[in-house]
Amino acid sequence: MSLKLANLATKLRNYKEAAKYYQIHFDLTQSLSPPKDINYIYSLSRLGNAYKKIRKHNKAIKNFKTAYSFALDSKSEIKTLAHLELKIGEQYLMSHKTTSVRKAAKYLKLAIENSIKIYGKNNILEAQALFLIAKIDTSKKRYNIASERLENVLSIYKSKLKKGNVNILQTHAFLVNTYEKSGNSDKATEHCIAVAEERDLSKDMEWTPLFRTQPNYPAGAANNDIEGYMIVEFTVNKSGQVRNVKTIDHKNGRYFKKSVYQTIKKYRYAPSTKNGELISTDGVRNKIIFKMH
Repeated sequence: MSLKLANLATKLRNYKEAAKYYQIHFDLTQSLSPPKDINYIYSLSRLGNAYKKIRKHNKAIKNFKTAYSFALDSKSEIKTLAHLELKIGEQYLMSHKTTSVRKAAKYLKLAIENSIKIYGKNNILEAQALFLIAKIDTSKKRYNIASERLENVLSIYKSKLKKGNVNILQTHAFLVNTYEKSGNSDKATEHCIAVAEERDLSKDMEWTPLFRTQPNYPAGAANNDIEGYMIVEFTVNKSGQVRNVKTIDHKNGRYFKKSVYQTIKKYRYAPSTKNGELISTDGVRNKIIFKMH
């Protein structure tokens, strides 16, 4: 019954309830001293996935690593090991702890090695692990290395996945970031345009920046504990760049206008298309809030 409730909660996307019932199911199963076989490993992995959904990274890592330990002891298929290595590496990275980055890289590299043994070079699991390693490179400001890895990831995804797949779009978006941060705006533009060409044009797309920077909190406002916001409107041109910024609404805008305008002009978007052609889009808006912490 607990397993059925967990599966139902998962279908309803009530992941907190799902994690609770998966844990109950696992604890009950444990009390029966089950054999430490592939089903036991799967049960631990399923519990880890449940905690992953609710961002309980430490609990997710604990269950994935326990499953991994049993998988090693039972000499499970390399496929099982590779998928668990990817999960462990991802969760270490998602925990946002400085000490976890090295551990994340270790498991992700193992996942790549084992995935190549199973599927050959340039496989999806390899691409997923490389994408996460590129995130580590980015966190260490190794933008050129990150871009090189991501271009490899993109090449794999394009050879394996359909046009417009979320993994392809995500990789393009991340490349916009790494190229902008390394000062290569021309390459960033290529990937802004690629997102426009790849995405499903039948769906309405939210105007979410592919690249953004945080505005500086003006000293005059910070020194006087002044908070506020600005809503700006602008044009996104055919290259995904911001042009013609103007203020629509604000609170204490005289303190924040310069900082906001400098920041918003650095944003990069996927441009719009019409009948297969890139077009500029007027009336795009963004709200930036300044709040003292």
